[in-house]
Amino acid sequence: MRNIMKHLRMSIECIRYSINGVKVQVLIEDAEYDAKFVMATFKCLPFHQNLQDIQQVRIADNTTQCRIDRTSVGDDEGLMLIHPGTTPENLVSSLQTHIEPFFQPDFDSLLEILMDEDLGPLPEVQNIKGTWIDGLEVETTFLENLYEKYPNQECSLIRPEIYGELSVNSKIFQIDHLLIKQPGNHARMILENFTGTCLYFDDALIDENDLKVFMRKWISNTAYHNLQVLSVNPLEYWSNEQSILEGIPKKEWDETTRPTRYEYQSKVLDWVGPADPIYLRNAIRNAWELVRDTDGKVASVYTLPGSFVFCVWSEEQLNMTRMEQ
Repeated sequence: MRNIMKHLRMSIECIRYSINGVKVQVLIEDAEYDAKFVMATFKCLPFHQNLQDIQQVRIADNTTQCRIDRTSVGDDEGLMLIHPGTTPENLVSSLQTHIEPFFQPDFDSLLEILMDEDLGPLPEVQNIKGTWIDGLEVETTFLENLYEKYPNQECSLIRPEIYGELSVNSKIFQIDHLLIKQPGNHARMILENFTGTCLYFDDALIDENDLKVFMRKWISNTAYHNLQVLSVNPLEYWSNEQSILEGIPKKEWDETTRPTRYEYQSKVLDWVGPADPIYLRNAIRNAWELVRDTDGKVASVYTLPGSFVFCVWSEEQLNMTRMEQ
């Protein structure tokens, strides 16, 4: 029977567990068809509400009381399971155990959390590869706990405004692909300590000198050894973006011998929309070439009043361009 199930399992890109204070939703993302499917929705209610037609439903090793409602979502019909007297975080672990054996094991498990006043403790789920935090605001203590509890995360998206102080040893610095929509004054500390591959900031309190320090560290190879992309959109436009590159050893990006676009993959960008390549052609007059002292690694950088983009090129990318010419 197990061998039969192995061949029947579907191949998917990821399973996303979405929770807030009163609801759990399980979404399946299929890369082949570029589609998302809602597999199950659970809404948690107090015992005194909606106790009609209660049924015993087995989820993994747990038996729970539910009322099954048939709902209409667009042109499709779906099932909503109303589970009295529990909390969403208590239900997620059972759902994971119950659902994931139906799929081939090469998918990512993602956790999406909406910050609200009813949100309880973080759920006991395994092998979380990425997190998506939504809502109006989030405390640094919650984030520290999040990255400690799920240590194998490769990517994270934080939408709410961040309050509190980050630890100097915060695990957030080690997230490989990190996108923060409202980092505020935490952006400087995160940039200084980031050890991952791709870092994206919107509304960041980062000034021209912070970016100078970043580039000097990269050029001297004292930090940012794994970095591929840094993208910074400041909270307020820089008064003179050209000053960012003053004193930095550089030369103009030669479009005749260098690529005119930078292609890369980032799962965290796929969450917010298609990750289009960064086209240097669109801002070629602002693009400059930087070379790292120790190994000759090449990076391109361009600045605008409201944008700073830094891309590190692999030798393979540069060689492919030379072969095409």
